[in-house]
Amino acid sequence: MQRADELSFELTRAVLEQVSPEEVPMVDALGLEFVEAASAPHGGDGALGFDVASLSMAVAASSCAVLVKDYLIELAKAAATELGKSLAAEQGPNLIKSLVKALRRKRGAEKDKPPTTAVQLDPAEISEVRKRAFAHAQRIGMDEAKATLLADALAGSLAVTG
Repeated sequence: MQRADELSFELTRAVLEQVSPEEVPMVDALGLEFVEAASAPHGGDGALGFDVASLSMAVAASSCAVLVKDYLIELAKAAATELGKSLAAEQGPNLIKSLVKALRRKRGAEKDKPPTTAVQLDPAEISEVRKRAFAHAQRIGMDEAKATLLADALAGSLAVTG
């Protein structure tokens, strides 16, 4: 689960850098525990277990990143199945690892390491990420404008350019 939590963390950071950079230091300080808490079951007033009025962009981004991470794992499993049982054990973890490295490279965390082949999502997969993130953001109580901003930032962080 560590690799998947790293992907959720890096997605959260990538989104926050675009939509709420002032919250990045708080997320960095909390580290993986922050996204692990977002994927834990919650009770209380809503999907996140607390009043939506207190919802910060970091909490929403982390919650959406966990949802998107689950979708990306589904894609990795489907890709592994297509490639055959002999590659199944390899492809899933490599997809997640590659996405984590690509997101870290985008923010300069791995400047000295040689580049690895980035996994590219096709436009339909990126569109599905955006759709799921938007729906989830609205489900947890974000207004349409903020949900759109969050979904666009999440989808954009996964788009490979150049």
